[in-house]
Amino acid sequence: MTRYHLSNGVWKRYRAVTRTGYGVAYCDTKDADGNRLDHRTGLEGIAAAGGGVVERALVTGGYRYTSVYNNADGTFTAETESKQLIYAADGTQLRARKYREDLAAKLPEKISVTPKFQAILHTGDKEWLALPWKKREGLIEEALDELLEVFESEAEFEGWSIRGQNLGTTRFWKTGEVSIILAQDRLRVRGAHQVADTLLHEVAHSILPARQLHGSRWWNKFAQMKEQVGMSDPVDEAASTKSKEERLAEARLTWPFGGVCLQGHRFYIQHYPKTTLRCNRGVCRDLSPERARIRIGNNTERDLNLKLAPIRR
Repeated sequence: MTRYHLSNGVWKRYRAVTRTGYGVAYCDTKDADGNRLDHRTGLEGIAAAGGGVVERALVTGGYRYTSVYNNADGTFTAETESKQLIYAADGTQLRARKYREDLAAKLPEKISVTPKFQAILHTGDKEWLALPWKKREGLIEEALDELLEVFESEAEFEGWSIRGQNLGTTRFWKTGEVSIILAQDRLRVRGAHQVADTLLHEVAHSILPARQLHGSRWWNKFAQMKEQVGMSDPVDEAASTKSKEERLAEARLTWPFGGVCLQGHRFYIQHYPKTTLRCNRGVCRDLSPERARIRIGNNTERDLNLKLAPIRR
């Protein structure tokens, strides 16, 4: 088991000068006052000491830093720049999915004081998209205010973006303020369940520190909030039996971008492509890349009459 000592506010692995048998003798390193440094065994020992930052030298040069902090349920998290791992108090690593399921079973009572959010959540996608956008826009803003109040978030709704890259964005300012921005052009073509999921997603970001991003701590909080508001992931049992025409019709209602080639072949995509797309249907297979190029535009009409934007070069 790896042992660490706390030196200058950072936990470091120590290497003893003398060895006894196959083990390593206790480190006798002392601080500036002559006191022996605090020693702990394993990451669980560091967590028991209140957590901290672990510094480890890399073979390629430089150091890797791991943040160890305790969770409210008695577990602790070890977080690096690339991943987060959850451990039990005895140092046993927990599987993230099972941990979230066990955590959901310990949640408090469900929240039932969000009428606007519940109205969105329990509306079918077709009925939701049939509503005028101005009405949907007002419901979304009211539902977001409800969630911010219920979950005691200090964030404020900053407004709507016209060309947002994401469905929503949570901003953390240097002044300590937190704001949420929603993408109008993307949410107006999304179903009710995805809209509700986006609102809860951003509120979860606003509650936790900015550095959490989409780590395990954020996922755990998001799972708790979904359970509290009675939200579950939709299961489409008939997805595997839908015809190509049915899937295309659904894409026209929900996917934000569409495209067409010179031969009239239609396409619907979820994300604006970073590279030029070409059509491989029918006679387009034998055409040059320029003649088979797919022109992309916003799927704002939600039908076959796409308003195509100029080709981006």
